[in-house]
Amino acid sequence: WVTDYGVLFVVTGGIAAVIGVALWRRGRDRRDVQAAVVALAAAVISALAFGVSGHVRINGYGSRYALTSMLFAGTSVSILLTAWIDRRFWRTTATAAALVLAIVTGLTYGPPRPAQVRKTLDRRLGLLTPEVMNTGAAVVAGDYWTVWPAVFHANLTLADRRDRRAIYGFAFRSEATNDLWPRPQGAPALVLVRHSEAGVLAADLASIGRRIVATESRGSFDILTVSDALERDP
Repeated sequence: WVTDYGVLFVVTGGIAAVIGVALWRRGRDRRDVQAAVVALAAAVISALAFGVSGHVRINGYGSRYALTSMLFAGTSVSILLTAWIDRRFWRTTATAAALVLAIVTGLTYGPPRPAQVRKTLDRRLGLLTPEVMNTGAAVVAGDYWTVWPAVFHANLTLADRRDRRAIYGFAFRSEATNDLWPRPQGAPALVLVRHSEAGVLAADLASIGRRIVATESRGSFDILTVSDALERDP
């Protein structure tokens, strides 16, 4: 997260420090400064806690772990800015800021429309949905960040069609649903997996008592027929 947010964090903290010192020297109500210091301290403590976390380390120090610190740092600056702006103008300033935010958001993302939300979901999460629907796969397997967006969007599509089927994921944190497929219990399941990830899947399936009995290549994807390990070969 240092690569993505380090400079922003330092700049935010610097702005908070400058405004805080100015307010303190002007003799304004120092409770605002004290509240801002608490918020900034929370940002630093959060950053340090995440920075030494083993979970954050094994996830490559993803930028999402810095968001809590940035939230606290931004709150600190907001408190100070509100105190710094003359009381006579803070409502006008807040209204102008909200208007600018609305305009920038509209220019960036377009006007708020439910259809636009769905288009965004389709574009970002629905890359594998056509493959899932066309192959009849009941399970999407592979990388965590590939599987769960695909499972969510495939099930969303089925719900739109009023189809009562369910698509399952086989990846990190799928333990809760591994026993629910294939359905009915004991019947073979079709598993969709990227061709590049299919090689390591056999061992993972064996760990939950399943085995691959047939493989069909579909370009960059493989369709695996998976059965319980205790079943005999057909």
